[in-house]
Amino acid sequence: MRLATLMLGLAALLACLFPPSTKAEDGSTLALYSEGYYGVGHNKWHNIYEGMHNQNDVSCCHSGDCRPSSTKVENGRLYVKVNGEWLFAPPNSRVKEYPYSWSETAHVCTMFPADRHVICVAPEGPGT
Repeated sequence: MRLATLMLGLAALLACLFPPSTKAEDGSTLALYSEGYYGVGHNKWHNIYEGMHNQNDVSCCHSGDCRPSSTKVENGRLYVKVNGEWLFAPPNSRVKEYPYSWSETAHVCTMFPADRHVICVAPEGPGT
């Protein structure tokens, strides 16, 4: 248990120290936005993230944990990309309301860089 906690902490530290490049091979950031990498694109929307809450009224923003991503629906379940991996987004993680239209990308928030628990997700498309 202690080793697993240590390894998770090390992975989080490495992700903070060595984030993925903010440019895709073709020079675009939009390609990386769709993968939900920790730290990529957060600064652009930080002020918006600070005001977002999920269905349980939990604040989405916890210092750099929100970022652009992409979503999909399979068998009625919402999935979101987090660090390049599709993760299930529980219904209570949906942002209650967001008065912004993010037609180019979805947004996801997790607690830590390597965390696989989705706190908030705002799918692509018009706001609520």
